[in-house]
Amino acid sequence: MRGADDLEGTMTKMTGARTGLAAMALAMALAAPGLAQDAFIQIEAKRSLAEGQEAVRDFAARVPDVSGFRAAGGWFVVALGPLPAASARAELARLRAAGAVPGDAFLTEGDLYRQRFWPAGTTAPAVEPMPEVAEIAAAPAPAVAQETLREAREAEAALSREEREAIQMALEWAGHYEGGIDAAFGRGTRRAMGEWQAARGLEATGVLTTAQRGALIAEWRAVFDGLGLERVEDTEAGIALEVPTERLAFEARETPFSRYEATDGGPGRLVLISREGDEAALASLFEVMQTLEMVPRGGDHSIDGDMFRLRGRDSERLVRGFARVRDGQIKGFLLAWPADEAERFERLWDRMRSGFERIEGVLGPRHETPAEAQRLDQLAGLEMREPTLARSGFFVDSEGAVLTTAEVADGACGEVLIDDAHPASVVWSDGAAALLRPVEPLAPPRIATLAREPGRLGSDVAVAGFPFGGALGRASLTRGSLEDLRGPEGDEALDRYALAFEAGDAGGPVLAPDGSVAGMLLPAGEDEAGRALPPGVALGIDAARLDEMLREAGVTPERASLLAVSGRADAEAEVAVLVTCHG
Repeated sequence: MRGADDLEGTMTKMTGARTGLAAMALAMALAAPGLAQDAFIQIEAKRSLAEGQEAVRDFAARVPDVSGFRAAGGWFVVALGPLPAASARAELARLRAAGAVPGDAFLTEGDLYRQRFWPAGTTAPAVEPMPEVAEIAAAPAPAVAQETLREAREAEAALSREEREAIQMALEWAGHYEGGIDAAFGRGTRRAMGEWQAARGLEATGVLTTAQRGALIAEWRAVFDGLGLERVEDTEAGIALEVPTERLAFEARETPFSRYEATDGGPGRLVLISREGDEAALASLFEVMQTLEMVPRGGDHSIDGDMFRLRGRDSERLVRGFARVRDGQIKGFLLAWPADEAERFERLWDRMRSGFERIEGVLGPRHETPAEAQRLDQLAGLEMREPTLARSGFFVDSEGAVLTTAEVADGACGEVLIDDAHPASVVWSDGAAALLRPVEPLAPPRIATLAREPGRLGSDVAVAGFPFGGALGRASLTRGSLEDLRGPEGDEALDRYALAFEAGDAGGPVLAPDGSVAGMLLPAGEDEAGRALPPGVALGIDAARLDEMLREAGVTPERASLLAVSGRADAEAEVAVLVTCHG
């Protein structure tokens, strides 16, 4: 119901010209919803014979046995059939999976098809009655009583609130209505009704007759044809909602997800979110879900107290999702859909979202992934996005600028992300280090304070970094000691450490015992002579050179004082941040 507590706003307005398939549904307004013994696969509908001929020729080159039909309402339809209903469903699924027909092709009885105009002769299109529909073409159309304006108003007054809301939503989808979905037929709704009537060559009275309301609603609902929408109660997850069962089928449950995968192997997917937790757990889940391969980067992702929302698209898929905390339980869902079915996706999301219901039950320990099946590159059976490069860095100013290794500036990074979520640009590099600035300013939890004096030989140090590419969720400390204030060849801008580290630690801050940044860890590599450092030996750019680099890059660094640091390296580890490259 649109009045449910979880309803997330009104449905997205769909503007612009409607497709031929959607408009064709107007002519099918009074058709029976069920399929008979035989069915057609309707591929496309055009307004003129020339357009119909062009479309049918195009599809005939890819799909055998295509026909073109004149249809009620002056349309020219490209279709396959008739076929037994079960065969038609299977063939439609196969053609969709192969990309041979549009994603919004649908099944119909074809009872409004009149004459076949394709296959055509060599000189002119043949307009031959099709035996299967000849009787329909010859039969008189059923008489429909024409309501007077007064009768139309009386019939309208008997509508339920839900029916009136549905009319407003259908008008909104058709591009005529911009007001709220409130079931009140005021001036905006009346204007929209008149526009809809005028667009179809009808008298623009601003009051829809019973037949016109049926046509409008049929046009609006035609987008759900072939989806097999059914209300599903997932009692394990404690969630009930409508699911397009012809396109998505249950796959597995692994806390915190109940997964439904595409029946045609495409990018469609439904993920029910269910687990116990509070707002802190919700925030952690929000961060992790943005690293899933199925969630496009750079979308509209937001969290506000007890609820988060995800929305994005890429060349393959459209994705929307939400989750909310209530009574110690986090529940919601994430829907992915083929990118070439944007109109259907928006309508489907709105319908599933408005019908979402919490029921008893929640995924818990008995649904957790067995230890032997756990993988670092998966979260409860969902693939996590793998970066091409993962390194460490540290915040150097209040707007989220990050200093890291120059590896991110060598041209191999198509996109650089801070914390694997925030796009950033390389604004400076000198071949050893690089400065990143986030596209949108960030509020770092801590800003680096550079050590004022060189450390004492043999003193303890710790590198704050991400040795496992962020799999642990926060920076790890790797401890070692300061062995020399120069590099192997006497470079005084380098320090040498006795320290075992991983590739992901490179770019991370080397912390002195008081928590100040004494250096930046360099990646393990070979020198010009091809020599590599022995295991357990690491090099870092010292604090004095870091100070010079930051000033060259336009950043005034903070320098440590007795009050500037916590006195504990583990407390200052929050200055470290994950830096990833993608593409």
